[in-house]
Amino acid sequence: MLENLTKEYVTGTHRLVPPEKTLERIQPHLASIGITRCADVTGLDRLSIPVYCAIRPQGLVLQVSNGKGLGHLNAKVSALMEAIEIYHAERPDPAKLRRTSLAKLRGEGNSVISPAQLPEYLSDCYFSQDFAIDWTCGEDLQTGAAIWLPASAVYLCEPSLHSFSANGLASGNHLMEATLHGLYEAIERDALSRISSNGRLQILDYCQVVDLDSADDRAVRQLHQTLEQAGVKLVLLWVPSCIAINTFWAVILDRNPFSASSAVNIGYGTHLSPSVAAIRAITEAAQSRLTFIHGAREDMKELSYEESNLKQKTFRFFDRLTADTDWQQFTDLSGASLQQDYGRVLNALSIAGYDRIWRVELTRPPFDIPVVKVIVPGLQFNHHFF
Repeated sequence: MLENLTKEYVTGTHRLVPPEKTLERIQPHLASIGITRCADVTGLDRLSIPVYCAIRPQGLVLQVSNGKGLGHLNAKVSALMEAIEIYHAERPDPAKLRRTSLAKLRGEGNSVISPAQLPEYLSDCYFSQDFAIDWTCGEDLQTGAAIWLPASAVYLCEPSLHSFSANGLASGNHLMEATLHGLYEAIERDALSRISSNGRLQILDYCQVVDLDSADDRAVRQLHQTLEQAGVKLVLLWVPSCIAINTFWAVILDRNPFSASSAVNIGYGTHLSPSVAAIRAITEAAQSRLTFIHGAREDMKELSYEESNLKQKTFRFFDRLTADTDWQQFTDLSGASLQQDYGRVLNALSIAGYDRIWRVELTRPPFDIPVVKVIVPGLQFNHHFF
């Protein structure tokens, strides 16, 4: 790790460098990664919140990756970095794989995680301690020890013992920046997953509804005003997390939608900074809405475009919520450097009982763009949300 990882860019996100520097670094590699275009789709909607799509026609998991941000350059870089993450997961570096058996790895004295210990395990697949599969070496972030994991828990590869998941898959300008992003994502999805009980959301029991008129954060106020001017309603909820951190759930309600898919749209965000977390949630809700509008992503479900009683009930539920929490109640826990934030998150997870945090680095030549997969056993992931 670098000795000094001071954040140089803190406008809507906390990064080591401004987005133009990130773009300058990744631009030479986009063609090799198979990205043929990065399209500005903002104008397809009336919200005016920048959303871009990075197109990879030969993508194996996704051919269209979306990105959002406060500005157009932020959204463009966001889309490109998401495409880069997926590319790395789709096409593992052979140098990072080892085809062998669990028994042999353990016989050599290695610390090994069996497939069934990891999320998305396909229990109906054949596996034994002597069955040869691909393995990849990661790191226990709490101890620094090397640890071997089944490659299919990280990459798209065969034989696969896990369903592919991008949860915890993240990129950045530095390995620590990427790791933090992956941790934030895993914590965010755990927080939203925990408010569901027996298939029902316990929103009123767990969440706080933010009084947006009390928000003194400039970017959050601007986003709220932008949505109001577009004739849509923003509902922002604070969701409790497994550690002291800020997780927000943004809901955009449109009384006069062009189609059923844009009546209710949601987004989530987690960060030590309440401003960054809220901005991520709000811009992601706008991105979700545009995803349905442009319809280019191949993972869109047909039901999303159909009218239903459930959608109408969902709209009415969020529309009736009354604000009960001032913005000033949320504490900014972020520091001036990535080291401070990284240390705070790891320490908080450890205190909360999550003492196993694994990271696999997917970074590969010739790109050398930091990409990681973060896995935190015990954190929940509800497929109905994501």
